[in-house]
Amino acid sequence: MLKAQHSSPFFMLYLRSLPVFLVAFIVLVNFFSFNAEASKDGNSVVFGIENDSSLILEDAVFTSAELSACGKIPFVDVSSNNKNYNDIFRMWCEGIVKGRDSNHFDPTGSMKRDEASKILARVFGYATQTSNENIDSTSFSDLPAKSHLAFYIQVLADAGYYPDEVSAKKFRPDDNLTYSEAVRVIRLLSGKRVSITGYASTSTITRGDFTTLVLSLFQ
Repeated sequence: MLKAQHSSPFFMLYLRSLPVFLVAFIVLVNFFSFNAEASKDGNSVVFGIENDSSLILEDAVFTSAELSACGKIPFVDVSSNNKNYNDIFRMWCEGIVKGRDSNHFDPTGSMKRDEASKILARVFGYATQTSNENIDSTSFSDLPAKSHLAFYIQVLADAGYYPDEVSAKKFRPDDNLTYSEAVRVIRLLSGKRVSITGYASTSTITRGDFTTLVLSLFQ
């Protein structure tokens, strides 16, 4: 009787399907472990990224001497008690970020997708302050080669870090960057697990929080 049951078509179909279900389960587990969590925690945001000593910024904490050497931060809207102060200061001191103007950084303003590309290209060594920003074409119908920050977007696209955008031929450079988009590209760039608690993954990431997210790689 047992032999007859095990040779039934339904049982054989179950056996053949089992590996597929197991693989799908493993993929889903890994997918959700890498995605930003959507839990609320007041107004705080907690980032977690595994370290990678090969990245170009050696550490994310300045000594007092290093901070003094950089001079005073020029942004009147970034006080020393701002939660992102040290990270904004570090990025500014490294010449990676600039303000909306010479006196305002707009830390609570939305990070734009093109602005984020420049920061990531600089931090991960795909561009420098002296990079030639002139390019003849881009991979995107909504990004003219002469547009602001097109070089930084294209250099990351050429390196394979915007596969979905290249496939769609749309980058949406002026759109606000979401937490999930930030996590996705940083995960691709660093090869590290990235997690966020504090905001829904579809929320727009602020300019201040984006600097902190990036510098969490080096803590």
